[in-house]
Amino acid sequence: MGEPGKRHFYQGLRFKLLLVSLTLLAIPWSGYHYLNDMEAFLRQTQEQQLLERAEMAAKLLHLEMADRLQTGDQLAQRPLINALYAHPIEQPVQLDGYPDEWQMLLGQRRHFRASESNPAALSFDLLLGFRDDWLYLFIDVTDPARLYAPSEDKPAAGDHLLLALPGRGERTRQYLIGTLAPGWVVARDLHSGAAQADIRGEWQETARGYSVELRLPLQRVANQLSVGVVDINTSDPAAPSSIASTSGLQLNANLSRIVRPSTLMAQRLNQLTKTNGRIRVINQQRLVIAQSGGIKPLASSPGGDPVSYTHLTLPTTIPSW
Repeated sequence: MGEPGKRHFYQGLRFKLLLVSLTLLAIPWSGYHYLNDMEAFLRQTQEQQLLERAEMAAKLLHLEMADRLQTGDQLAQRPLINALYAHPIEQPVQLDGYPDEWQMLLGQRRHFRASESNPAALSFDLLLGFRDDWLYLFIDVTDPARLYAPSEDKPAAGDHLLLALPGRGERTRQYLIGTLAPGWVVARDLHSGAAQADIRGEWQETARGYSVELRLPLQRVANQLSVGVVDINTSDPAAPSSIASTSGLQLNANLSRIVRPSTLMAQRLNQLTKTNGRIRVINQQRLVIAQSGGIKPLASSPGGDPVSYTHLTLPTTIPSW
C-alpha cells in the first residue's frame, strides 16, 4: 500500500507534460512521412503524364513522317550521309564575312579536314543557318598561305570554294566561289562559267586564314549540299592542290543531307506542351528536329538553385530524318 495522500507518477503534472511532449514530437515525424508520400504520389503522377505525352508525340511524329512519304519526299527514305544541321536564325544576317551573327552557335560548328592523319592538313569549320527562304553558311578556313586568283577569267588559279548542289541524273551541279581580293565573292558554274546572281557572299582574311559568309535560296539546295575548300599552294595551276570537303562533291548520292527543325512538327507538339514544359524530338544523330515549349524557373531553393519542371527528350527511330 502506498502512503496515504501520495500521488503516483502517472497522476502527476510531470507525466502529463511528458505525454504532451511526446505528442508534439510525433507531429514532425508524421508530417515527414506525409510529405514523402505526397512527393512520391506527385512524382508518379508526373511520370505518368510524361509517358502519355511521349506516346502522343510519337504518334504525331509518325504522322509527320507518313505525310512526307505520301508527298513524295524521297530523301525521307534515304540514310543520312554526314548530316549537316541548319540552325534557325532569328535576326537578319548581314553578309560581311564576320561571325557576329553566329556567336551563339560557334560552339556547335562542324570541323572538316583534308586528312585525318595529318594535323597540319587543310581544314575548315562550318555553320549552317536558315531564315525565311534563305540558307546561310559561315565557313572558317585554316590556311596561313592565302593565294588569290590572278584575274576574273582564272578563278580556279587561287584559293576557292566548291559548292555542290543536287543536279539532274546522278551528277551534281558544282559552283566555284572565289575572289581576287578580300570582299564580295563571285559564284560561277564550274562547267559553263556563268555567274550565279542568287549565290552571294563576302570573303574576309583572318589570323589563321580566311572566312566566307554565303547566302543562297533554300529552293536550290533541296536539303542536300556539300562544301569543299580548295587550297592552291602555288601560282602554277598544274601543281597539286589540297581539298577538304563535307562529303563527296561529284554524285548526288554522296551529298550531305541538311537537317532542319520541322515547323509542322513543332506546331503539332504545341498542342501537347503546357505552360511550364518542353518537348524536344531528336533523331538518331541527336539533332533536334522539333521543339515546343520552354522551361521557366518557378522558385529558388534555400541554396539558391532554381526549381524548374522536367523536360522530355524523345529519340525517334527514324534514321533518315
